[in-house]
Amino acid sequence: FGGFDERYRTPGREDNDLAFRIMSAGNFILYTPSYVQHTKRLNLLGFAQMQFKRGSNYWTFLNLNRERLLTTHPRLSQSRYSLRDLAIWLLWRPKRMYSLLHFLSFSAGITYQQLRTR
Repeated sequence: FGGFDERYRTPGREDNDLAFRIMSAGNFILYTPSYVQHTKRLNLLGFAQMQFKRGSNYWTFLNLNRERLLTTHPRLSQSRYSLRDLAIWLLWRPKRMYSLLHFLSFSAGITYQQLRTR
């Protein structure tokens, strides 16, 4: 299946992309949930940088898999979080500052990747 796609510049979503390619060829994937704990503590800037990278990779993931996502997960095929998503996060998540920072950084990563590939 070609392994991980090199178009993902940083870690994140490349495993989902590989899984999509495997499943689209008619194969099955065994999902074994496990707990991953990041031991490096992040400050606000580090958290924002991590979410920015995730947003950038999310945009790459959407573009490589948009057709499959439209048929299997239409809501996931959107390239942005909505203001409704932000409102829900701010109302229901206990750490509102992190939710706002996540929303802004993730969205900035998507926008950066869109502009970079035009």
